[in-house]
Amino acid sequence: MLRPAKEVERRDLLKGYEFHKNKYVLLSDEEFDSVRMESLSVMTIEKLVETDTIDPVYYDAAYYLAPDGDAGRDT
Repeated sequence: MLRPAKEVERRDLLKGYEFHKNKYVLLSDEEFDSVRMESLSVMTIEKLVETDTIDPVYYDAAYYLAPDGDAGRDT
C-alpha cells in the first residue's frame, strides 16, 4: 500500500551512504567534522555549466560561496 507523499523538513534530513541495496550507514555532523581537510587558499573552478542543465529540484535553497578566513582578504 502506497502512503501519501509527505514533505520532509530540512532538519529531518540525514547524511549517509548506501553500501548495499537498501542498506545504509548514517553519518553525523561530528563524523564529517573529524575528517575535514584543511583547504587550500586557492579555489579552482574546473567547469561551468549552462543553467538549463541543472535540475530545478536544486533551486529549493539559495547558496552563497565565499572564501573563509585569510583567503578572503586582500594583502
